[in-house]
Amino acid sequence: MEYNAISYSKEGEKNCGDSYLVKDSVDEALIVVMDGLGHGEEAGRAAEVARRCFEENYYFDLRTLISICHERLRKTRGAAVGVVRIDRRRMKLQYSGIGNINVKILSDLSIHPINKPGILGANKINPLVLEYDYKPPIGVILCSDGVSEKMEVKKLDSWTDLGKIANELMTKYGRHTDDATIVVALERDGQPSSRDPASINKELGADRCTLKITNNFDVRKATKYAYELSKRVGFSDVESTNIAIATSELASNIVVHANGRGEISIAEASEGAREGVEIIASDQGKGFTSAKAVGTGGPFSHGLGKGLASVRRLMDNCEIKENNPNGTIVQAVKWRTKEKGKRDDEERHR
Repeated sequence: MEYNAISYSKEGEKNCGDSYLVKDSVDEALIVVMDGLGHGEEAGRAAEVARRCFEENYYFDLRTLISICHERLRKTRGAAVGVVRIDRRRMKLQYSGIGNINVKILSDLSIHPINKPGILGANKINPLVLEYDYKPPIGVILCSDGVSEKMEVKKLDSWTDLGKIANELMTKYGRHTDDATIVVALERDGQPSSRDPASINKELGADRCTLKITNNFDVRKATKYAYELSKRVGFSDVESTNIAIATSELASNIVVHANGRGEISIAEASEGAREGVEIIASDQGKGFTSAKAVGTGGPFSHGLGKGLASVRRLMDNCEIKENNPNGTIVQAVKWRTKEKGKRDDEERHR
């Protein structure tokens, strides 16, 4: 994906209250514009908190991602947010917007996203995720309300210089009485990943994935693996998010309490008519003061949830072994009932 972005602050303000994020990988692209409520330093802080949240948790489905960001923004003045996700494997475009964010999609197909009213972090939200088939090439323009929604955009076949297009639109339609941000993006071919879903299932399926946890980047990596595997096993978005949160808590504990000396192991689990995801966290730290503390919360408040107490709440089984020669080991499993076809296949092969 190609893109160009321009952002400036309101006249007389040193800090811009807007921010944006473009995250492009092999299989998908994410485009986000955030507009902090009002202007100045506090608006900029809200927008930056939102940007970091989307960058750290981009792999969640859009509804969950926006809900996580909503919680993260509660201690700020809040923000309007617009998010476009291009899924190259499924050839789908998704959009979700809360508040005054302008979006235009240029395509041979009819794509006209809408926003829901509200402020992320300031009031109750119910994200609306719109999904469309798309066929490349496709153009995306996402901007804060400092750029007029009445802007006229050139046809897609004239999009040869995205920087020039962004500059022309901002010059003509940008308001200097407000913070203004515009992102112009072009998906030319939309080629899906060469890694087909079957190979990904094999990589994150039967084989156990073990990750060394030394810092917060490793925590995010483990959380992403857990979420993706949970989805492939067949858990719902909500269940997969809960498994990811539990993984985040266990991995964060390694960073905080074991000084980054440990690992997270993630694998599919199977037991009779049940299947699930197993998370094993092992560290070389001092362990917890008491295994009982894991069920009551207290000082263990790191990651995406409310401490290690959430691991026991979110998972079906949680076993803690402490003060062993290698530090602390926590084993957590989330179960689901196997689909009938899968159970029948296993019976035939016995």
